[in-house]
Amino acid sequence: KLAIRAYGVILGEVTLDQIREMPSVKRTMTIRSTSGTTIHSFRGTLLSNVLAAIDPNILNEYEWVQPIGVDDYMSKISMEEVSAENNVFVMYEDNGEPLETKKGKPGAMRVVVLDDLFGQRFTNYLIEIVLE
Repeated sequence: KLAIRAYGVILGEVTLDQIREMPSVKRTMTIRSTSGTTIHSFRGTLLSNVLAAIDPNILNEYEWVQPIGVDDYMSKISMEEVSAENNVFVMYEDNGEPLETKKGKPGAMRVVVLDDLFGQRFTNYLIEIVLE
């Protein structure tokens, strides 16, 4: 499950199955990092779809989203970027395979920001989104 929280209160939760039922897209991108260059073919849905499933007003009421992974990694993304067309996604597949959890089992989610070619704001093993 993915929890959506604001100011210490959980506004709602969305399961991976519910996210898979949302309109999906496939995006191919090259990520350059210190470990080298990798090519990914992600499948997922817009983060704005996930937030609107909890409450459509979220997109207008908050300025920032902080995706948090099971490994406590977090990033900060402006709601302006989240609302932009074709930019911030919750992905659940890579190269046709389900993303793996930290324990190596299928079923993980990852926030991907398409205009972030170095992947620094990607959040693997996504478990929570904090709104500010």
